[in-house]
Amino acid sequence: MNVKRNRKIPVLIVLLAVVAVVCISIFTQKDPETEIVDDMADLSEVYASADGTVPIIANGTLSGVRGIVHDRYIYLKLGVVLEDVNSGFFWDDSEHCLSYATADEVIRAYEGDTYEGAAVFFDSSDTDAKKSADAASRICVSLNYVAQFSNMAVNIYSDPGRVFLRSKFGDLKMAELKPGTAVRVGAGGAEKILYRTESAQEAWLISTADGWNKVFLGGEIGHVGYVTDADIETVKTVHEDEPYTEPVYERKSLGKPVCMAWHQVFNESGMDELAELLEAADGLNVISPTWFSVVSSTGTIDSRADEDYVKLAHEYGLQVWALAENFNTSVKLDYSQLFGKTSNRTRLVDNLVSEAVRFGIDGINLDFEGLPSDAGSGYLQFIKELAIACHKNDLFFSIDNYVPSAWTGHYHRAEQAKIADYFVVMAYDEHYAGSDAGSTASLPFIKSGIENTVNAGVPVEMLVVGMPFYSRIWRGEDAAVTSETMNMAAMHDAKKQYKDFMVWDEESGQNYIEIEVEGVLNRIWVEDVKSLEAKLDLILSYDVAGISCWKLGMEIPEAWEVIHEAMSER
Repeated sequence: MNVKRNRKIPVLIVLLAVVAVVCISIFTQKDPETEIVDDMADLSEVYASADGTVPIIANGTLSGVRGIVHDRYIYLKLGVVLEDVNSGFFWDDSEHCLSYATADEVIRAYEGDTYEGAAVFFDSSDTDAKKSADAASRICVSLNYVAQFSNMAVNIYSDPGRVFLRSKFGDLKMAELKPGTAVRVGAGGAEKILYRTESAQEAWLISTADGWNKVFLGGEIGHVGYVTDADIETVKTVHEDEPYTEPVYERKSLGKPVCMAWHQVFNESGMDELAELLEAADGLNVISPTWFSVVSSTGTIDSRADEDYVKLAHEYGLQVWALAENFNTSVKLDYSQLFGKTSNRTRLVDNLVSEAVRFGIDGINLDFEGLPSDAGSGYLQFIKELAIACHKNDLFFSIDNYVPSAWTGHYHRAEQAKIADYFVVMAYDEHYAGSDAGSTASLPFIKSGIENTVNAGVPVEMLVVGMPFYSRIWRGEDAAVTSETMNMAAMHDAKKQYKDFMVWDEESGQNYIEIEVEGVLNRIWVEDVKSLEAKLDLILSYDVAGISCWKLGMEIPEAWEVIHEAMSER
């Protein structure tokens, strides 16, 4: 949709990152001089402009960033906006669309849309940028447009052109300057004068050192300079609120600890087996059938949703949070197209939400795995837009994530946590097909998964911890080792068969079987009632939002007795 003037929007900026490289004497500190100079400074030299750009001074410090003058308005390169001002913008280079997601709406500006000049334009004057494939250097965004989304005050001055940005608010010191005060280029009596006050003048007191004070004179004056202690009549502290209050994402809550289980289905809805699976599932309150598979880079999905399934789950008192995933397809997805192109991203959001509404589903559980690092920003924009659509339709929105690691930082866990209702950490597959032998989910692995997720910025009160109803039998050693999945029933049989070879492994919190079969070493880190009790004791000690189990049908009936007892004590 087109941009509207003066829209109230959230505050997402942190302090503007500036380059403290001072190339003119306006911002140099000098010792006080005995000689007093009364010459007025040449403002065209102090605020040097060149090649259609103007200097930007942020919080009183000259920045390495330059503003670009275009049709009488000031613009910033997209790369500068994203890196130094507000990372919340997302640029679609194929459809020339700049998107920004607030807590409750997605705002888009297309090339040619206007906001006190064009909101976005291509810098045709920069030959090198035109040749560059990097949109960050080719696209310019209106500073006024950026400011409406960001926690900063902007003052633009002419003759000579310069821009003052301020991102410091709260308690500020304001100095009353005496009439006739010389505001100098630098800290010293030998420095030339930028401005002389005719009457008492209020200024923002930025810093004080060695008898000199850096001040900003706003309003129609627009100078940052230095005055002596004697030039200040009084200093007072005033409180100035931030320009905008960031809308809070209204997180939906189940109102009780989450006890969820995934129900994996492939070609059918899973309705035929549902009643049998639920008979023993005492304490379960959320079921997540794997119904939505993304099957194209244009945002189309394969849906296995079933209205009768939803009705039966509701009869059992369960919420249905349908899982949406990217791995149950033979198509190699192009994430630059799926997430990067606005129309594709919108189509995917619309397809998921419309199916959920159509079948009376209660929520969407998102599980996108194996994303390349360059898909991170697009994925984050997608989940922002999906979260907004879910809440507009009264749907729960939860997101599944790996345990934190060096190669999953691009999933932006802290940002996810700001917009999801529940954050699920899949605390299993510690060892997996193709890895060396070991536990599927040892206690230290679960512990570090929880703690590292919280340390990554996810509040513990929204954290749901995934735990397995399966393990693996490992055959062979070293490079020759192979494995296959074992459900809890198969492990129960193995325990009875190999009870003389089983020991309790205190570190992993599991029974451990090691035996040679026909000359081949066999090892199993068992998932059973005892290991579930150990896992639940650990997980629930963190006061998390709940648990989720992979997957229904792999457990033994006794597992639900243990889960129900543990969850009932919450």
